[in-house]
Amino acid sequence: MKAMGTMKKYISLDYMWNLIPQEFYFVRHGQTDYNKNKLFTGRTDVELNQNGIQQATKLGNAFHKFNNISACWTSPMKRTIDTSKLIIQDKAIDIYLNDSIMERASGSWDGKPYSVAKKNRLPFDVETMPSMQKRVLAGLSEIYLESKEKNLEGIPLIVGHGGVFRSLIESLSMEYLRSAVPNGIPIHIYRNSYGYWNYEIIEI
Repeated sequence: MKAMGTMKKYISLDYMWNLIPQEFYFVRHGQTDYNKNKLFTGRTDVELNQNGIQQATKLGNAFHKFNNISACWTSPMKRTIDTSKLIIQDKAIDIYLNDSIMERASGSWDGKPYSVAKKNRLPFDVETMPSMQKRVLAGLSEIYLESKEKNLEGIPLIVGHGGVFRSLIESLSMEYLRSAVPNGIPIHIYRNSYGYWNYEIIEI
């Protein structure tokens, strides 16, 4: 497991759009009990439940469905790290930690049902979506730059969170894609020949 360097401090938001991978795989971590019970997780470092372990193991067993993975980048939370390890298994693929693709900080909403968001204003300690979008785009830029620095060839695999995925589809103008992605479902996100972002769900 390797931590990211300090590239992010040198990335300008003005150039971010030119410094992101043209295609990548995204996997939301396997299920946790918080997911099962529809609770905000945020930065609470929960582990995969038994179903989540099975989901990630299934992805690892279907690894041949992923084409030409260069390396795996994961949020530094237990649920994403464990998912990454179960996907990669004993393959000669490096796993890198990236703080910028952590889940949205939900502050005082951690551990509370999703319904609380419909009944209350956003508390001061909950990360705003614009702030998260900038952070996640910075994470993509860091992945792009690290791939170039290390001469990694292939397609990056990103193991992240539901909030990260929602941020991505808004940032990449893919609102037509449903905003909630199930746990353990691999998605191939790429820029098509017209320059628009598209996706395909990989059947496993």
